Amino acid sequence: MRPISRLERLQRVAAGGIWLAVLALGSCGPPAAKLEDSTRGVGMDDSQVVARVNGRPVYDEDVLVEAVGRGVIREGEELDQKSDIYFQLLQDLIDTKLLALEAETRRLDRTIDARRRLDIARERILASVLNEDVATKAIKESAIQRMYRQQIELLGQGREIRARRIVLPSEDAALAAKRRLETGESFEALAYEISIDRVTAADGGDLGFFLLESMPDPLRTTLQDARVKQVLGPVKTDEGWQILRIEERRETSPPSLDLLRPKIVEWLMFDEQRQLVEKLRRSARIEELIESAPSVGAPGAAAPEPSAAPPSPAQAAPGAAPEGAPSTSVPEQVARPVERET
Repeated sequence: MRPISRLERLQRVAAGGIWLAVLALGSCGPPAAKLEDSTRGVGMDDSQVVARVNGRPVYDEDVLVEAVGRGVIREGEELDQKSDIYFQLLQDLIDTKLLALEAETRRLDRTIDARRRLDIARERILASVLNEDVATKAIKESAIQRMYRQQIELLGQGREIRARRIVLPSEDAALAAKRRLETGESFEALAYEISIDRVTAADGGDLGFFLLESMPDPLRTTLQDARVKQVLGPVKTDEGWQILRIEERRETSPPSLDLLRPKIVEWLMFDEQRQLVEKLRRSARIEELIESAPSVGAPGAAAPEPSAAPPSPAQAAPGAAPEGAPSTSVPEQVARPVERET
């Protein structure tokens, strides 16, 4: 990774205004001399101080959070303190803290605009901390075990299929393609030539292995009794008209608890946070002073599914439909979190 200039680093700092807001929050609280103690009392006890700026600490955890936010590492991963990227991130945080201190010196933290933005940053941070606290305390091993049993019951001794497909925009086009296959043309070559699903077309329409039980009708019905190498279709789906050919069949064992545990925990955390928000909304007095779109805020309108909902545990299991596979609708029992234990 090439070294970045100080100008580039300052440009990155300016673009990452959230850090300026977060660090400036300290100015509204205890004096600088007391900031380290108060900060370390909120989850920083095990974090190493890697720099000080006019007496204010920069923690190793701060660098890791910045690295996750920039996509350098994933949550929970470590970053070598001797690496170039760690050094550059640390310099960015030092520059950010310097800018925040200068903003305080100029009393910019006391402007109406700054206070409003600081309030928003503070609320987001507190909401995140609350979500983590509630979810962590609420997740019980018994709930994990129970959801795992339900998932295994749904997945069972899975029947996996490896298939290829050609997706076309109309039934006539699909019938014409099937006639070409019947005259001896290569399925793989034809998929590469005419399939509108360009993701799988590059591999001759290969979908890889997927669970038959995870497929929606009419694909599941079409595939379940078909012979290997049999050409099927056209089948109408949301993506278009599909011609399919089964390459292989195999039986699979259910995934282990260790494999599904991360996704189960993710689902349970999401469900706990969702229930908390719904409970708080019911007990709060919320006044929306602008007119909402009918599809979102009209009385009786169905609430949209949360866009940040994590994938279901079953979708993380071996044999789940690969990216680019036919549009699948995971069974509702799998796609929704189980009822929580109290």
